[in-house]
Amino acid sequence: GRLLVAQALLDARRRDEAAALVPRSFARSPRATGQAGRVLLRCGAFDEGEAVLGEAAERGDGDAAQWRAEVRLWRGDLGGAERWAEQLPDSAARLRILSVIAGQRGHGASAGLDEAARGGDPEARRWQAEIALRAGRPADAEALLAEAWAQRFDFTTQLLLVGIAAAAPGRWERLVTAHPMPFDGFLDEVAPGLPGGAALERTDGRAVLAWVLDLLDPLGANRSELPTLAESGDLRLLTVPPTSRSVAAGALDRLADGGPEAALGALARAQARHPRSPHPWTYRGELLLWMGRTDEAAQALRGAQERARCRWGWVGLSAAAGLRGFDRSAERAALWSLRDFGALAGSTLGGYRGERLVAQGRSGEARRELQAAVDARPARIGAWLALAQLEAGGEALRQLEARAPALMFEARVRAGDPAREAVLRAARDLLAGNRASRMLTIARGPDGLRVLPPPAPWQRLAAQLRRWLARR
Repeated sequence: GRLLVAQALLDARRRDEAAALVPRSFARSPRATGQAGRVLLRCGAFDEGEAVLGEAAERGDGDAAQWRAEVRLWRGDLGGAERWAEQLPDSAARLRILSVIAGQRGHGASAGLDEAARGGDPEARRWQAEIALRAGRPADAEALLAEAWAQRFDFTTQLLLVGIAAAAPGRWERLVTAHPMPFDGFLDEVAPGLPGGAALERTDGRAVLAWVLDLLDPLGANRSELPTLAESGDLRLLTVPPTSRSVAAGALDRLADGGPEAALGALARAQARHPRSPHPWTYRGELLLWMGRTDEAAQALRGAQERARCRWGWVGLSAAAGLRGFDRSAERAALWSLRDFGALAGSTLGGYRGERLVAQGRSGEARRELQAAVDARPARIGAWLALAQLEAGGEALRQLEARAPALMFEARVRAGDPAREAVLRAARDLLAGNRASRMLTIARGPDGLRVLPPPAPWQRLAAQLRRWLARR
């Protein structure tokens, strides 16, 4: 229990309190001891964390043994890292550690890194991408990094993406369109708080690339999701300032554990912390749309646009107008979004726009918008619902049943009628204004909202239960 509380404190950036709470040993569980060691690393207590990992490794925890080798590598102790890594069983991580050690010693690392990456080690892909970027091959670096990039905003991947984007004219806009989160606010809000970033000429692509490569050097041999700086064998965490967008996204995530009031409170604090940023206002507007409070949502989204013209300001205003039946205002805001941001307007806009086109009977245009929306974000349930309205069954309905079984169950209960149209209508009512791909919610009046869990873990559990019952 103390370990879980410590992890929650870490998520709240309260590292000292978390480190004080972490038990240093679990008499009956080497694995839990290893988990405690990893939490201590995240707290920045590297000496204690390494000692706890060593104890867990000696008691048979294989993960702790790997992390013990990793920490030695981060410290620049190549001999110690090699000694511990050689004792590990064959794995992609073992091969990557030994390959990085060879590279640090000036020997070839490419073949081993490639094999480790094929074995599923994301850090090996980051190393490969960095090697390609330093060699002046940003296209190769981008292709390599794509395999390590799964919308996890680890700092090293983010930094490499910024370097790749800065390396060639025209690449920045395309990568920002594909991955808006890691770029949005990085140079303005994150870079000034990093070594060398305060004086960076942010409009000079070559200067940005040189700064990225210079910043990677003091990370030493660490390309993990926990960036560290090594100084004469001592480690300290590299403090990475959050962007206003990531702060706002984290505030919205409070919805899952604290409900709408906790999320709205966290967003209000984000607004106070970043008074000039539009992002806390757009996330507040989005949450209010999910709750069906469209007038308040429109007010928040206008507040965003007063601070800075942004993609989701226009998208949200278009959504709020459309949900209130103001189709001309909705289309006008959609066109402004496309005018100002082009492809960056994103698949969210297509979801809302396609839904309006369905209601207007313009099925061909609607299908194109909605199909593009789900192709870009297959988890966009609102777009699948609108597509299902255009079909007499078929793929869209199958996708809804697979991706949102809890929503469809609730819709059948609410509809009280097994007819397809009645169920789809009830599902639309439950979604209220939520057409997002990141979180599925159902509205319970103007103040109630429930987050629906992702179905995959429960589907796996059901499959295991069916196999178990079949053997009885």
